[in-house]
Amino acid sequence: MPTVTIRDVRIGESNFNIRLEFDFALVDGGSAETYEISISKPDYLFWLENNPTGTVIDYIADQVRPHYEALKKQKILAQQLNLLNKEITW
Repeated sequence: MPTVTIRDVRIGESNFNIRLEFDFALVDGGSAETYEISISKPDYLFWLENNPTGTVIDYIADQVRPHYEALKKQKILAQQLNLLNKEITW
């Protein structure tokens, strides 16, 4: 099960920006991947109309999930290609 941790929240007049940290690094031994999203009240309220029992954390998860899954696929591909420390000469 993926784990995403909220590392920073910056408040604006009409939204807040969240910096999230994913539970993996794109390169083994590297630092964890981070991603930033902006949450606006109108977008959240529109989402809430279709998800009346949802919480703001559910909303954030819905926004982050596609980005997490795309980065995870890229990590797997990079591992399969074994590109780290490869030399290119011509």
